[in-house]
Amino acid sequence: MPRSRYQERSALELSRAARVRLARIDFYHSHGQNAILTCHHFGISRQTFYRRKRHYDPENLATLEECSH
Repeated sequence: MPRSRYQERSALELSRAARVRLARIDFYHSHGQNAILTCHHFGISRQTFYRRKRHYDPENLATLEECSH
């Protein structure tokens, strides 16, 4: 799933943690949407990955930022 120019420009304004989360999503899409491979590659749990993926909105990269609980 290629990122749009808007997303690439917005990615420059993201925090380091949000850029890491975006890299995970990009890896997931570029490797056949394989969640287990993605989690293994980044050393995260599937629960963490799926929680972030559920909240991710490709039209609004701010959804990758940390939010209060």
